[in-house]
Amino acid sequence: MLSLVGQSSSNITSVLSSYRRIVSTPLGTVLNFGYVSEDGSLCRTKCVLSDARVFLYGLFKFAEKCGDYKAFTLSTLLNDTIERDGISPTRIFGVTREEAEPMLRGLSAKYPDFIDVSFTHDLEKITLAEDKSSADVLELFRTEEV
Repeated sequence: MLSLVGQSSSNITSVLSSYRRIVSTPLGTVLNFGYVSEDGSLCRTKCVLSDARVFLYGLFKFAEKCGDYKAFTLSTLLNDTIERDGISPTRIFGVTREEAEPMLRGLSAKYPDFIDVSFTHDLEKITLAEDKSSADVLELFRTEEV
């Protein structure tokens, strides 16, 4: 595909080499980002989130990139056709609606100072705390054991 868009063989080699390095890092292996196949294809695999705080961090980064708008719906997060500055964590991590709902409910129960969610009668609402930021979520990793 890279050659079809006019990339030189040296650029393609560089991209493949970089991707191999990224997926072999602890972040790449823990999140299961993918691999480079024998034929040189970039293969993305289903991301594994063993700690929902990673998703919570992604939600706050998304909100910050989108002008600190901290109230949205799950449908909005899942909609990739909306033009916006931030990238939804559902897209980054490949999370489906069926995976997101229980994860969001769990985050809301465990971290009510950070997030409030409700899914009732086809109404869905995700609200991030106005006084919290992605930096505050990172502090959760320092203060809690996994």
